[in-house]
Amino acid sequence: MSRRIISLSEIVSGRVDWKIRVKVIRLWNETDFEDPSIKNSIEMVFLDEKGTRMHCIIKKALMATFENEFKEWSCYLIQNIMVAHNEGRFKTTSHKFKLSFMANTRVQQINYESFPKNAYQFVPFDQINDGRPTNLLIDVIGHIMQKDEIKVNSKNNNTTKRIELVLEDLEKNQMSCTLWNHYAEDLEEYMSKQPVNGSVVIVILQFCMIRIFNGNVGICSYYETTKMLLNDDTKEVQAYRSHNISVIDDMLQTQRMTIAEIVECSEKFQTSVMAKVIEIDFARGWFYESCTHCFKKVQDIGGKWLCEGKNCMRIVIPVRRYMINLNVINASGSTNFVMFDRVAVKHFGKSVTDFTKLNQVGLDDELPHDIDLYGHLEMKDLSQISVGETPTSKEVGKRLRENVEVISIVEDVGTQSSSSKLPKLADFQQVDFKLKEVKKEKMN
Repeated sequence: MSRRIISLSEIVSGRVDWKIRVKVIRLWNETDFEDPSIKNSIEMVFLDEKGTRMHCIIKKALMATFENEFKEWSCYLIQNIMVAHNEGRFKTTSHKFKLSFMANTRVQQINYESFPKNAYQFVPFDQINDGRPTNLLIDVIGHIMQKDEIKVNSKNNNTTKRIELVLEDLEKNQMSCTLWNHYAEDLEEYMSKQPVNGSVVIVILQFCMIRIFNGNVGICSYYETTKMLLNDDTKEVQAYRSHNISVIDDMLQTQRMTIAEIVECSEKFQTSVMAKVIEIDFARGWFYESCTHCFKKVQDIGGKWLCEGKNCMRIVIPVRRYMINLNVINASGSTNFVMFDRVAVKHFGKSVTDFTKLNQVGLDDELPHDIDLYGHLEMKDLSQISVGETPTSKEVGKRLRENVEVISIVEDVGTQSSSSKLPKLADFQQVDFKLKEVKKEKMN
């Protein structure tokens, strides 16, 4: 009498006479840590027609027997297989058990169409840290918002490579991502072949690791277990792309640095820095009286307004323009960025004149609550902000000038709409600042 095909959820310990029908959704070789050319086992993740996943291992002694039997995304009928407890530092499935091949395990490739169409179990970025076990590897999909350069570290005759990314999902949640070794090299090679103004790069990471460092949640590749797909021709990627996502291409070509690294650097470079906006410094004012011709400040000289611009020096009727000081901080240090009129008008949708006419405020007046610059600047998600060249001070001691000029804000990244109530400083999330042609002189 033929044995019944059972689902993976029915498997328990104590028996080996199982008969299962599965699709292989992940297949890789587990290699020796010291010598990656040595293969220790064949690892697989099975999916059955009910959507249950289960890990399977073919140990080294049986690799020669079965190494040519399996292909990813192919379907198989398997009989006689050992059941073991699903232990390990990191797991590909939440199943209580895993499977292990025996010498008398029988394998037959089959054609079967009743498996779930979606073999991935994508986790939205805002749900990654919702209490799920951090030792359970997950699937994610997102597009690259920012890419760092490959960093190489050599220690004890062992060389590792890594690349840092910022990924965003369709809900505009962003997540830091670290790719290690050949994953970093594969991405760098792929990106090097893309045009500067190329299309959005959509990434699928299957079985990646959740990492929590200093309270910050991120994801990273995990040895050979992770599978990375870049703009792959799959229905998942096609469905994702149909949402008309976009990014600013030069953000993908920009190296990220910390505030401390920027302060210590003494040469020009293009970079970006991830920092948290902790305060808008209204003590410095939030607009200035400017020239109508060159945007420079003007001075009140005997009731006439004289432009301070060296190439202008006109007597003008002044125009009020934005000059908003943002105090920002990250784990390495803190600094001040200043946002001028062109960027602020585009971002807020109102000029200083619009705000001051409605509220009848002056430069030194307390900011009314209905002028909600906080609400406009509050970032629900990480947002891309470009920052222009930072002037260096020529004063004695070469003290650093504090202000770094914000020159653009990417509107399609998304910010929260303004509200009538100013949010608390703790409500502010990290903001991704783009710095262009920055030069800082070291302090003595």
